[in-house]
Amino acid sequence: MFYANESIKESKRVMKERNPLIFTLLLFSVMILAISFSHILIRLVSDIMGNGDFLIIKLGRNPEYSMIFNLWSTLLVSLIVYLFVKYYQKRNPASLGLVDKRKGKSYLLGLLIGSGMLGISFLLSYLLSGFKIRLNIQNIDLKIFILFVIGWIFQGFEEEFITRSVLMNYLGALKNPRTGIIANSLIFAILHLGNSYFNLIAFFNIFLMGLVFSMLFYIRDSIYISAAAHSVWNFLQGNFFGINVSGIITSKNTIFLSESVGNELISGGGFGIEASLVVTIVEILALYFLYKKARKVSLIR
Repeated sequence: MFYANESIKESKRVMKERNPLIFTLLLFSVMILAISFSHILIRLVSDIMGNGDFLIIKLGRNPEYSMIFNLWSTLLVSLIVYLFVKYYQKRNPASLGLVDKRKGKSYLLGLLIGSGMLGISFLLSYLLSGFKIRLNIQNIDLKIFILFVIGWIFQGFEEEFITRSVLMNYLGALKNPRTGIIANSLIFAILHLGNSYFNLIAFFNIFLMGLVFSMLFYIRDSIYISAAAHSVWNFLQGNFFGINVSGIITSKNTIFLSESVGNELISGGGFGIEASLVVTIVEILALYFLYKKARKVSLIR
């Protein structure tokens, strides 16, 4: 069985119990409102700067800036969701895995794990003739590239904060940690249903990745490790190897450009490598080692 870590115990101690279905619906309603608010905010900033519709037009005409805006807007979503659970659920930072005396080490470890998993996945796919790759560094706009890097940091944190800090610990405290880990990973996969080129393998792989991120968070009891792993996983796809990220992000500001040329079961096709069976294998192996680690530290018996 699972034994609750400190942030789940703290969630159980401080939070006001709410109906899980109603809470989840309210949570995602708040997210949608936050995203809408970010679009209103960019309009206000544009007007205050005296640019009128200039920024809006620029975002619409330049896909790179539009993607960057969407990534950066997740920072505002994180803040609004934090305020929502703080006042609606009475949650505190400790119950959300935000208290970690080893933040830097946790984040670095997450970067190493995420980059290792994605690097191994891409290398195997390349060796199995799933991709052709060429250098593209000469075409990078450094300013845009840096904005993407920061954006991925915000975006990875936001998704992990909502699914792991908020939902996983809430459901883990309400029911048990096993339920929290599985349920939030399933929700994480469902959130990608509307993405382009989405298929059954993509759904299964994103569910598995949700389990990987959940286990990292659960074992380390820190949102920083899973946020880092998530951010670097997406960054390496979108702005290092030049692969589609979950079927929706395709940037020209990449170190390499990778073309899917082989069997889609190897490359993932239009959705990107996350729909590859190679990723399935890497994720299952990662879960095996994480499960063994959890048993070793007596979180699972």
